[in-house]
Amino acid sequence: MEHFDVVKEFCEKNDMLPPPPHQIFRYILQMLLKNNVFHFQNEKYFRKLKETAMGCSMSVFMANAFMYRKTRHLIENPPAELLYFGRYIDDIVEIWRGANENIPNLFEGVVDDNIKLTFVYGGKTLKALDLLIEIEDDGSLSTLLYRKPTEGTQFVHWTSAHPVNLKSSIPYAQLLMIKRNCSKHSEFTREAETLLHKFRIRGYPQKVLDSAYSKALLKDRAELLKTGGNQ
Repeated sequence: MEHFDVVKEFCEKNDMLPPPPHQIFRYILQMLLKNNVFHFQNEKYFRKLKETAMGCSMSVFMANAFMYRKTRHLIENPPAELLYFGRYIDDIVEIWRGANENIPNLFEGVVDDNIKLTFVYGGKTLKALDLLIEIEDDGSLSTLLYRKPTEGTQFVHWTSAHPVNLKSSIPYAQLLMIKRNCSKHSEFTREAETLLHKFRIRGYPQKVLDSAYSKALLKDRAELLKTGGNQ
């Protein structure tokens, strides 16, 4: 109920239906979260009663709202040593100028039976989501694309029955993501060639890849950082 008026105002400004009363919204959430049925190896069916189900449309919302509530005190009243606090659902990146051993103390109110955190101390480099963040010798920050060891990068094959315009848009979207993540142009070109090679293996015509690369080169990285690459 705390932010109901904010959500209501957002819906009004964007010509959307008003949010339901909190009692109805709670009932809708319970229906969604407690009635997820899935089957395993076509033999047994399961109804998930605890935690959020993978693939459920509400799971990301619930995880994000839950973690915001857990970390709200660090956002609104951060200690002096906490210079930066960023969170993407349950992945947290922070800049801390205190002692490393004091970092777990920050999350005493966050960690419980439901939330377990793994701490990674960066130093001059830090892996965060799909980024590798580095501190340069002059103190500036640079970013590279980071791929997890388990990442397979399998794109839909060109011979798939998907619409041609959809398949043609995939290389371009992926190149924009790489350009956004790589602060150095040399890293972008290197990662782009690796990516385009994977598309060639999947049967993508060279003219489609050339067009996507030319369009990506024209995009301003600073603008991509503002829009998230959704262009």
